Amino acid sequence: TNVFKGSSLKSVTFEEGSSLKVIGGGAFSGTKVVNMELPESVEKIGTGAFTNCTELESINLPESLTDIYGSAFLGCSSLKKLTIPSGTDIHPYDGSGRVIPMGALNGWVDYDDVELNFEEGSKYSVEGGLLYDGTTLLGPLHTDVEIAQVKDGTTTIADNAFYKCAELKSVTLPDSLETIGEYAFNQCTNLTDIDLKNVKVIGEFSFGKVGLKSITIPEGATTIAEGAFSLASDLTTIIIPSTVENIGDNAFKKSSDIPVTVVMTGTVPPETVGKNLFLTSGVAENVTFIVPAGSEQAYADNEQFKALLTGEDGSIKQDVTYEIGTEDEYSAEPGETLKIGLTVPSGMTYQLSFKGSDGSDVSVDSKYEGSLLSVTMPSESGKYTLSVAILDGNGSELLSKTSAVSVSHTVTKVEAKAPTCTSDGNIEFWHCTVCDKYFKDEGLTEEIKEEDTIIKATGHKYGEPVWSWNEDYSKATVIFT
Repeated sequence: TNVFKGSSLKSVTFEEGSSLKVIGGGAFSGTKVVNMELPESVEKIGTGAFTNCTELESINLPESLTDIYGSAFLGCSSLKKLTIPSGTDIHPYDGSGRVIPMGALNGWVDYDDVELNFEEGSKYSVEGGLLYDGTTLLGPLHTDVEIAQVKDGTTTIADNAFYKCAELKSVTLPDSLETIGEYAFNQCTNLTDIDLKNVKVIGEFSFGKVGLKSITIPEGATTIAEGAFSLASDLTTIIIPSTVENIGDNAFKKSSDIPVTVVMTGTVPPETVGKNLFLTSGVAENVTFIVPAGSEQAYADNEQFKALLTGEDGSIKQDVTYEIGTEDEYSAEPGETLKIGLTVPSGMTYQLSFKGSDGSDVSVDSKYEGSLLSVTMPSESGKYTLSVAILDGNGSELLSKTSAVSVSHTVTKVEAKAPTCTSDGNIEFWHCTVCDKYFKDEGLTEEIKEEDTIIKATGHKYGEPVWSWNEDYSKATVIFT
């Protein structure tokens, strides 16, 4: 370790058949070496082994090499190309176990004019400027990255992956992603929005000091670790789903007095809840905390949520609950009125959207009174989508639920009947017993009036009389033709 560190060494020659297995940490750090031919026996290159070898232009990495540790080539500004053998691990740790962003390539791969290659069969790959270890994203090649598109199939973002990538503005995550590691996006101050898709575990301090304005933890997530969003002081909206089981200390602790609205969607609190979740200096005045209707006592009984829900006398505050009582699907008649339970906290509003199968807006009558939203179905049958949302005081959506609505008639088919001379008949038609409408076709596309179904009685029509007399002309019979 550090055996030649800082020396004026310019050239190194290894004996033929050398059995050297380890290049120790810092071994050639700061030397003037230009070219390095490592023997085929070398298995490990230690942390910072070639750090600040600014004149190093080339180095061969033998097939025997199994491990390269953190910052091995940091500051090697003259080294323009590295080819990593297929069986070599580029570790993310330094000698003390501390995680280093990009690990062994830290401080070298960030140069604009370098070329990084991996031999065929390597578990590592580079796509879209991002380095992967199989299904794990290790990080960007350049810390000044502005846009990151994480490839499909990625399951994990490594610890420190985008640490201090202050220029990062946009990240697109795949549906496959499950885990975000510790400090993964810490201090990405220009990252103002992110869709976490199907993430289940959010690591410690992973979004600390980011620029996020709001965050929706996805349904299915189970863990929000300690400090996960701490000092993300621009946050104004936090939505936490029913599936979260563990929230660590200081998970959303702020360093500013910007008001924040916190929405819990579960009817019971998470199993484990840490301290100082949303607070600034231990106070709750700037936190609006709302929970599903009927669950307020369960949350108030939790020591970490109690101060957010109760007043000085210990009673539960007003306007701390919400409800959107829509069902997943509705079947309704034209003109029928749906009754939907809806509770909107004070200072917030609701928004109703009703759309046709083509996505166009459909006008419907609605009325919100008390805790009930009444929505009258359109007169036309068809497939519709109904959405009800609760908006915060700024008009931003906090919660929404969408329902599929099938509007159709309850019809009775009336068979055609021929008229007689004394009785009316009718055409074949269909009659809705709810809306009292009449239709000429089974598909209910051609509406008609009731009178249009009637075929009038034919009545009596008499022709010319034909008379027949008996022999003595005393009696006559008449027939009208």
